[in-house]
Amino acid sequence: MGFISNPFFLLIFSSLPFLLSSTFPLSFAATPNIIRHLRDEHFSAFDGKGLTARWKSTMTMKMAEESAAQNSSNLILAAERTRRRDPTDNFRYYNGGWNLSNPHYFAPYIFSFVVLKLGIMESTGYASLGPFVTAVLWFIIFPMWVFCMCIRCCCCPRKTYGYSRHAYNLSLIFLILLTIAVIAGGVFIFVGQARFEKSIANLISYVLHRVDTVVGNIMDLFNNMLAAKDVGIGQISLPEKQKNDVDQIGSTINGVYQSFRDFTTKSGNDVISFLNPLKLILITLATIVILVAFLGLLFAMLGVECLVYSLVMVGWFIVTITFLVSGIFLLVNNLVGDTCVAMNEWLQNPTVDSALENIIPNIDNQITKKILSATKDVTYGVVEVTNTYISNVSNANATSNAGASYYNQSGPLVPLLCNPYNEDDTDRHCAPNEVNFENASEAWEKYMCDVSLVGNCVTPGRLTPLGYKQITALVNVSSGLYHGMPFVIELMNGTFLKKTLSDLSKMLCSGIEEYSMWVFTGLVALSTMLMFLLVHWIVYSEHRRCRAYTKKTDAALYWKKVSC
Repeated sequence: MGFISNPFFLLIFSSLPFLLSSTFPLSFAATPNIIRHLRDEHFSAFDGKGLTARWKSTMTMKMAEESAAQNSSNLILAAERTRRRDPTDNFRYYNGGWNLSNPHYFAPYIFSFVVLKLGIMESTGYASLGPFVTAVLWFIIFPMWVFCMCIRCCCCPRKTYGYSRHAYNLSLIFLILLTIAVIAGGVFIFVGQARFEKSIANLISYVLHRVDTVVGNIMDLFNNMLAAKDVGIGQISLPEKQKNDVDQIGSTINGVYQSFRDFTTKSGNDVISFLNPLKLILITLATIVILVAFLGLLFAMLGVECLVYSLVMVGWFIVTITFLVSGIFLLVNNLVGDTCVAMNEWLQNPTVDSALENIIPNIDNQITKKILSATKDVTYGVVEVTNTYISNVSNANATSNAGASYYNQSGPLVPLLCNPYNEDDTDRHCAPNEVNFENASEAWEKYMCDVSLVGNCVTPGRLTPLGYKQITALVNVSSGLYHGMPFVIELMNGTFLKKTLSDLSKMLCSGIEEYSMWVFTGLVALSTMLMFLLVHWIVYSEHRRCRAYTKKTDAALYWKKVSC
């Protein structure tokens, strides 16, 4: 196999994968003018019209799209980064920005192989085509090369006597170094995959925590409202208006709870269903590559050529799979990059409608306003129940014939509880002689009296222990409602969502994007090193066979000469 022993042929063939893997992604990002010219000719040929007419039509369409985008109230996220030709829309430019619910956003990624025929490689989305093209070329070229070598070996056999000691030693050194490099690449894949998975797990954990925070706060608020519905002291209870508010808001809050729970379940299942196969593929691939590299070195050094060539064909298939998987990770990295840009742009304009709200569970402003209004109404009603009891019973100078309102109360008047709202739900300032939610229980304790067996006060005071327990329970309910409203306000004005996306942006862009690039780089390096290793298995086997044949021939000649 003369070509194999030629160092220039070996250098060119071994460099081909590296040149392909490094050239395609770079060349796709920056298209030469000649390719753009060819591209325009291809597009003008689609409708049978001239280039000028096609150019005018394209410019008119572009101006119309830009005008529509300017007139739209929605924020187009990552518009520049995602502006690329859409194969599903007659290769017009996609101007919808980052939008995971729009199939046209994914079209340039999914159908990126189509644009190879047209020479349209100007978008970052098409940069991910490089590993796939390399995989196809390798899958076709390498077996053709091996087949040609086999044909030449069978049809044009040559003498194998004689070998270069330096070439043999050099091929052995390269074989060992490449084997070590491939094993190191496999270990790098293990580390990158573990860190990528951990960053994904941290992201999911954070999202679930934030969703649980929303659900927990909303349900706590609703539980307080249910408790407020049943409050009452004696004949005094919550007005019917507030009871109706609780009934009406119950279904609304339950709907919010279900939407967040459904989102959590679906998102978690989607991520797991995507990551688990990918994780399995990476671990299996890295393990097989390390095993094949070790066995290849062992069989090559032992001179078991049939097993070496069998491993060459196995390695040929593994390299193809590895490049395909690296292309998937490059797609993931590009999608994560788009998302990072989209999040950062949204954080600059958090109040503008955008595609981000379509995939993140968020409570509609009308719903939050409804919850807020009902909470204020119920809070107002519970405080009024408390103050009515204090004014009409505890602070009343009732006589013994007043029935249940008389329990021999006497002494200083009990201060009223400050109502934070007026009847029309507007904010209200506390009067100087009123107590608030924080100090009411402590302040009222001073007005409690000792009671007899029948429940009447036997010491000065206006609150029996039972009455004190009942009104402090009302304070706890109204306090829970009042302190739960700031969270509802955060949901309504977007503060909670902005904080969540700000944290997600940091986690996504510093973790997942970085480690997905780790895995991609490791896969490309592993594929390239394995390519070199496959070639050097053949090279070393050739040198070893020549060396063994030469030594055997020399030994035979020597013993023949001695015997003579």
